[in-house]
Amino acid sequence: MDNKRLVAKKIKDRLEELGISRKQFAGMMKVKPSGITKWLSGKCNFEVFALFEIERVLDMPIFDYEKAQKENHLK
Repeated sequence: MDNKRLVAKKIKDRLEELGISRKQFAGMMKVKPSGITKWLSGKCNFEVFALFEIERVLDMPIFDYEKAQKENHLK
């Protein structure tokens, strides 16, 4: 599974866990529902600020920052 689909799955799983509909999520994110559909398709190239906002709104990490930091120090 590629990274875009992994991010989409993580968001879908969190929405389900919280009982938030796509329409509600669109309102929370201040985007059109079609934008959410695009994000959750697993084919979207996310903009960085959108990823940070998704993390904030859903109160969830999308990336493992500690792991990334450790990998960067090993290189």
